[in-house]
Amino acid sequence: VAFGDFLLEPAERRLLRGGEPVELSARYFDALLLLIRSPGQLVTKDRFMEEVWRGVPVTDEALTQAIRSLRRA
Repeated sequence: VAFGDFLLEPAERRLLRGGEPVELSARYFDALLLLIRSPGQLVTKDRFMEEVWRGVPVTDEALTQAIRSLRRA
């Protein structure tokens, strides 16, 4: 999936910017993949918790940090 200067390769679990790898944790990669697979849709906090953290109890701050890190990348 290409967007802007980025190329997301889900099967390889890799994000490239200008051909160079972008370091992302596995959870942050999963969060980005969820957003990419939901174009034009609101992704709820509950859905993030279910699909990215898969039942692991985390605070809302974990989601906030994930989105903040993705924006920086």
